Amino acid sequence: MIESEIFDSTTTRHIEQGGFQDIMLLRSTAYAKLYRASRAGKFFLIKATKDNSEHQEAMLRREYELSIGSDHPHIVHVYTYEESLPMGAGIIMEYIEGRTLAEYLAEKPALAERKRIFGELLSAVDYLHKRGIIHNDLKPENILISRADNSLKLIDFGLADSDAHFAMRTLGCSPKYASPELSSRSAMPDARSDIYSLGIILRQVLESGYRFITARCLKLDPARRYANIESLQRAMRWHDNRWKRIVAVVCITLIATLTTLYFSTKMQYSEVQKQYDNACSHYVDAKQKYQEVKQLYISTKEQYENLKDGIEYKKKKQEQLYKRIENEIVSAYKIASDSMSRAVYRDLGYNYLTTYIKKTDKYRKDSISSITDVEMATFATNAYTHLYDIYYKKLIEQADKQPFLNWGNMSNDEKEFYRILLTRRLLYRPYSKEEAKTIKDKFL
Repeated sequence: MIESEIFDSTTTRHIEQGGFQDIMLLRSTAYAKLYRASRAGKFFLIKATKDNSEHQEAMLRREYELSIGSDHPHIVHVYTYEESLPMGAGIIMEYIEGRTLAEYLAEKPALAERKRIFGELLSAVDYLHKRGIIHNDLKPENILISRADNSLKLIDFGLADSDAHFAMRTLGCSPKYASPELSSRSAMPDARSDIYSLGIILRQVLESGYRFITARCLKLDPARRYANIESLQRAMRWHDNRWKRIVAVVCITLIATLTTLYFSTKMQYSEVQKQYDNACSHYVDAKQKYQEVKQLYISTKEQYENLKDGIEYKKKKQEQLYKRIENEIVSAYKIASDSMSRAVYRDLGYNYLTTYIKKTDKYRKDSISSITDVEMATFATNAYTHLYDIYYKKLIEQADKQPFLNWGNMSNDEKEFYRILLTRRLLYRPYSKEEAKTIKDKFL
């Protein structure tokens, strides 16, 4: 088997340690060591701290907590966090037999393949952003391309941020790919910080073909970049389809010209027909009667079509409105449900009902209340109430499945720790003295 070229060539081997066999040191970084090991006939990648210091173990544990909930085909899969390994605590994750993005590009892949690879990268980053996670270290070294099927895998969450972990952030990102605000630490990074890094990678993957899109990604002011991955994806689709739109405009223009020529010729024919009718007076009366009947038919048909179009148009508008309302409520539900699933205890889980209520109520006030058409407003209100109740009940059912906090068996420190989590509406994390100190220093 050929070793991945992303790892060091000099390796150290161990045999049969804690259930793992043939443990091999692959690479050392500033904060961690990476090992390859086999267990039950399958290879795994183990990420451990470099010196087992308390600070590095906290970073490693934080990386595990951020990545364990991720389930995406283009994000490296994390299995467990084990503390009894020979090298200390470590994250057990899937082993990728592949090469870095830079090494893959050196193989001169076709344009279609490069577009596919970048699309897979956008899909992975978009998934993280929608989970509230900013990667903060997007670069070719953290992007692997498998040798089996040339699919992309995003790795290394050591510098990633989520809303609840920003206070623990220790920046060590690569300056070449870091956004200005991330390098200077002048502001809290958000999705636009990752978009800056994606702009640099886009320039490398697709060269100069997307220079206007790249230029917007690399704006120094975050407010002038794409606001999210979906906006960037839309811009790239628009760029890729621009020639199709040009061809469509040419075709429409040609059809309009031919149609005009057709009607012009038809009018000339009608004039000749009138001259012939004048010569055949016995046919004129019948022709006139025919025209009256025809006009009545056309008028009746137009009325029918207008009525039919009006009903279908209103039905279509109602379907579109229902879908928008459903998307907004489902989006609010997913955010609250995802947070609630990580809350562990019912007390913490109920905090996220407020998140759902506020987000849906804001949408109702901002969008539904502004509808001026009475019929559409009534339809929107009924649809909103129906969908809101469905997903609210689901959140209640989800929260009720979780146990209450057992305050009676807690120390005073534990009680204070969980009260802060409850009142500040923070994500659940297991109690430890280090966690308690961090939370108290920040909020008390």
